[in-house]
Amino acid sequence: MGKNQRKFKNFFIRPHQQLMLATVSSLSIIVLLLSLLFFELYTNIYNLKAMASVHEVDPDLVEEFTRHMIKSTSFIAFFILSLGFMIFFFMIKITHTFFGPLVPINRLIDELKKGNFGAKSQLRKGDQLMEVMENLNSLSEILKKDYSGEQKNGN
Repeated sequence: MGKNQRKFKNFFIRPHQQLMLATVSSLSIIVLLLSLLFFELYTNIYNLKAMASVHEVDPDLVEEFTRHMIKSTSFIAFFILSLGFMIFFFMIKITHTFFGPLVPINRLIDELKKGNFGAKSQLRKGDQLMEVMENLNSLSEILKKDYSGEQKNGN
């Protein structure tokens, strides 16, 4: 595996923040979808019973249809929960592209603080904050030129 490849053991760069963002986003979607689903179920059952009483439909038929709607809703709820887990893992991957670049960016800043002007770093393909890294690399080069110019002038 190349130097800049993602490794599973390093996937959680900032575990607390990554898990929090993934959990909040996936739970928000799950709660929203389940709320809509159960609201729709309640509304349909209420309307079914209201229409059944007006049109004198057999109560056993209404109960059978209600059980069928609840069973169908349970299947859809399971699907929504599965979707929520997929969203959770997708969000972990997405947050990694934001938090992952912080490691080489912080290393480069530490090198510059030590006076190692001219130090460079790079991010993995697909990482966010590429512009920030490019600007830090440019700053490093500028500091190297400025610092080496001062050294030559004896300042």
